[in-house]
Amino acid sequence: MDGLSYLEESGIEPVVVDSSPAWLNPMAKRGSLWSGVDPVRFLRLMAAYWKYDLVLSIDSSSACLFVLCKRLLRLRKPVLVIDPALDPNYRWRMKMHSLVLPHVQEVIVFGEIQVRFLRERFGSVVQARLIRHRMDTEFYDPDLAPAPGLAASLVVSVGSDIGRDYACLVRASDGLGARVLVHTRKAIAGPLPENVHVQRSWLTEQQLRELYAAASIVAVPLQRTIHPSGINALLEAMSMGKAVVVSASPGVTDYVEDGKTALVVEPGDPGAMHAALNRLLADGELRERLGRNARQYCQEQCAMPVYAKQVAESIRRCVEARGGSAVGA
Repeated sequence: MDGLSYLEESGIEPVVVDSSPAWLNPMAKRGSLWSGVDPVRFLRLMAAYWKYDLVLSIDSSSACLFVLCKRLLRLRKPVLVIDPALDPNYRWRMKMHSLVLPHVQEVIVFGEIQVRFLRERFGSVVQARLIRHRMDTEFYDPDLAPAPGLAASLVVSVGSDIGRDYACLVRASDGLGARVLVHTRKAIAGPLPENVHVQRSWLTEQQLRELYAAASIVAVPLQRTIHPSGINALLEAMSMGKAVVVSASPGVTDYVEDGKTALVVEPGDPGAMHAALNRLLADGELRERLGRNARQYCQEQCAMPVYAKQVAESIRRCVEARGGSAVGA
């Protein structure tokens, strides 16, 4: 449920219609795009249709069958889609978005570039709203996982999504005066410098928090994309008060200010990343200042209650536009 569990504080009762077990969902093994097209979950939703004021879907695929049914039967139930995976290179996802997004009341995205992309792609047919991505700042709190005081500097990088550029980080780490720990399930080609170590084990949230706590610096190397790849790791590290070096991928640049909340470098530029990491390793005062500003930003802009309040505003607007009053979603 992430931040949506906080909707109750705004007087909205969220009801989760969970995904069906794999043996009931014929699309379950076809990747995240198609697994959301869950016919049994759709039937369960329709069986309780009268109970809800609005259907809220994360990405487009979970809303696909409902939107088709809504158009066919001329149903009036509003639909709100959060965080559709947008990128002109995502061919099948864009086909799904074209099928769904023009027929929902509002689309919440996590970056200004995504608002512009939807406007250029669909015109005024799609109503897009920017809300800052959520972060559990109460869990990712440096006071709950004090730094262990390691003798050597440690650069940490975490994540396995398609937008990561670990090849850039590996090249940037060569000759760096710090140990570099990459925690990912992505394949990293080529020989690794002696100071770079890769771990592929699964981490609990507590272990992830402890890993951030141990880091001197967190690196978020990204390819250039409008999708907010790396946003979870970026905000987790910022919430933990860590100094971050992040690639200026358009999908995440709304969340960082170079020299204030992070050091921002050009995507695919190992020289620039190496220089930024070296700068932070040599300047403890800068690390502390960036980390302090980063945590403050997360608390003010991305904390779960802040996120939920804005989502609640969208829910009420969508429901009231259909002549109802939002109490369940």
